[in-house]
Amino acid sequence: MSKRIVFVLVVAALGLVACGSDSDSPTTDGSLPPVADGYQHPTGADDVVIEYVQVGGFVTREFAFQQTPNLLIAGNGRVFSPGAQIEIYPGPLLPAVQVQPITEEGIQAILTAADEAGLFQLLEYEQPTNIADASTAQLTINVNGRTYLHEAYALSLALPGEAGQETTPERQALADFIAQLNDLTGVVG
Repeated sequence: MSKRIVFVLVVAALGLVACGSDSDSPTTDGSLPPVADGYQHPTGADDVVIEYVQVGGFVTREFAFQQTPNLLIAGNGRVFSPGAQIEIYPGPLLPAVQVQPITEEGIQAILTAADEAGLFQLLEYEQPTNIADASTAQLTINVNGRTYLHEAYALSLALPGEAGQETTPERQALADFIAQLNDLTGVVG
């Protein structure tokens, strides 16, 4: 190889290294560190930041097939939730879906609440065996380059005589966070 080719390759390699940024480099556990002003999350229109859905339970296949998430926050700042349904038979082919905008500050507030609830870790939830045919609360959070999936069977279903308290602190924290999602305007303003 000529000296000129070697010189060009070295300059090109140094140029590529200089263009890089270590702010997006993974931490030791493989996740991306939070940005200075908040949490990193997907930002595309088809990307999911948070999705909460009730799955399973004693329902027909048809109902399970057409069920939409209880709440879905897309990366581009849109919030999807079930809209009002008319009570006629047969019902509409597609369910009504309500779409609202959410600001980056609102997304950061929700992610902060999830972090405070201890949901940025993989948890195994105790599954009650004394409740039959209930649905499973399923919460997916995409933050800092990681995906956290939380599944709790019969969440927030109290038996007669119980005050609606969950059996473990982890289940209670998940139930409290989902209650915040159900009151989104109360969390983000």
